[in-house]
Amino acid sequence: MKLGGLLNELKNKIDQSNEYSNHLEIKINKLENENSQLNWEYNQSYLVPPGLTNHWNYKKLYEYRQTILDKIANNNNYINELKISLDKNINTCKLYEKCFFFLNKNYY
Repeated sequence: MKLGGLLNELKNKIDQSNEYSNHLEIKINKLENENSQLNWEYNQSYLVPPGLTNHWNYKKLYEYRQTILDKIANNNNYINELKISLDKNINTCKLYEKCFFFLNKNYY
């Protein structure tokens, strides 16, 4: 079936929107996986043998843990922004699909 100009444009928008949603979901998954790894590293930092702890090591360990927490917080902020974009994109795609099906139904 050959689509008219507007229907073809809507179909392209739907395809692009779905592609962008997939891209956002992949980014979100990567950041969530990274956070899992960082959380594991943070938990492992508490397994330091007692003989290796002195004032200098405590300071380095604290800075290391704080760096991990900062990375997790930054990732969480970015994940939230990506999820907002994903929701907006999904809603836009639904609108395109409704328009497409309405026009396609009335076109033929």
